[in-house]
Amino acid sequence: MAESTEYLELHRSKYRVRVRVPDAVRHLFGGKVYLRQSLGTGNLKTASALKGEHVSRFKLQIAEALASVHPGATMWEEAKVLRTRHRAPALESTTDTAFEIVHRAEELARSEGFETAKAFADTAFGRTTPLTDHLEDFIGDKAYRPKSVLDLRRVMKWLATWLGQKHVPLTLETITQPVAGDFMRHLVVARQLDRKNAGKYISFLRTYWGWMEEQGHRPRNSSPWLGRLPEAKAPARGIILEPDGGKRAFTNDEMKRLLMGDPKQHIADLIRIAALSGMRLEECYLLRVRDAADGCFSVLTGKTANSTRKIPIHPDLKPIVERLSKDKKATDFLLDPEAEIVEHTQIRSQAASKAFGYYRRGLGIDERPNNKAKSNVEFHSFRRWFIQQARNALLAGAEGFNEWTIADVVGHSKDDLPLALTMSHYPGPSPETAKLACVKAVRLPQPEKALEQ
Repeated sequence: MAESTEYLELHRSKYRVRVRVPDAVRHLFGGKVYLRQSLGTGNLKTASALKGEHVSRFKLQIAEALASVHPGATMWEEAKVLRTRHRAPALESTTDTAFEIVHRAEELARSEGFETAKAFADTAFGRTTPLTDHLEDFIGDKAYRPKSVLDLRRVMKWLATWLGQKHVPLTLETITQPVAGDFMRHLVVARQLDRKNAGKYISFLRTYWGWMEEQGHRPRNSSPWLGRLPEAKAPARGIILEPDGGKRAFTNDEMKRLLMGDPKQHIADLIRIAALSGMRLEECYLLRVRDAADGCFSVLTGKTANSTRKIPIHPDLKPIVERLSKDKKATDFLLDPEAEIVEHTQIRSQAASKAFGYYRRGLGIDERPNNKAKSNVEFHSFRRWFIQQARNALLAGAEGFNEWTIADVVGHSKDDLPLALTMSHYPGPSPETAKLACVKAVRLPQPEKALEQ
């Protein structure tokens, strides 16, 4: 069988690799139409065996270059492509790349100033490291859920945008403690994030820097994210703020209005299942028909390691579960079978969350003291209500379960509770009879709309 000459050309009796550069990125390769690499042999069979490594390397360089010219691409993405080419031993010479870097830096010096041009050249020559250079490896090493990955990418984008507005190079070396402190102030003051949310985003940055130190990409103990977030300012004199107790359970009056309203059927079912099981929204939406068999909801995945659990099905929910399971396969979703898992978040309940929000606000159930961005009542308030009602039942003398049982039913960790070793680790989880007693102690407020059969 004849050897293929694809990606090969004969030059002065020796074969060399030849890969065409797309027009869109030719300017990043010094105007070259082709990338070439001599193989040092005139034997076609040997050349065919050697070409693969160089073809792959050229294609990777071209792919990175194409990624750098997408709409909105920055000069730092261009610098990263040039850096890859400058370091690549497969190129015939790094001289052309070095000339291209210097030429581009001179253009930037005229249009953006000397400091920007110098930062570009430092990145392209590998003297500094782009801000997101190790980000994908970090994400690959961490067991983040898709939503957490989105939050990480969001704060990295905020940081890059903020640095760009200040004409600060998007490199790891420029993130000093003063710069990090200014960015934390920016999150609280300019973006108006509360300290809890701002702290969540800064935690991602601290973890990223810590990982880079562990991997040897940054010096040990060099993380700049050590400062504290700005304190919340007291209101000006004469301004009276509304009391704000933070996130809370629904009141019984709110529960009655939610139960007596007229949402879509799958939202009506969802409300009752959440209120009488204490499950999180996504846990409800991931239930399949087989997970509601034998008188228990089987939660197989969730927010934390403690989320995997069995929850006795409340007597008032059994008719609903029977109706939802009818004529379905065991692998079908119990709730809203047509709802799809959103690809970039891997969350199935996203549309239901919005639909419930519209329904709740339509009933006038919303609490945003002092123009708060997010309401103190939300779908998670059903979970808070369930725990509140179970606790209140205990205080009123309910028997057959205790506070540890409540933690088992809702899937909370008990490590931080008193006597965790004695009450949780040694005896193991609560018996099913206790969990059933806990669930049955929670009752929907009356009067209520009759449960649909």
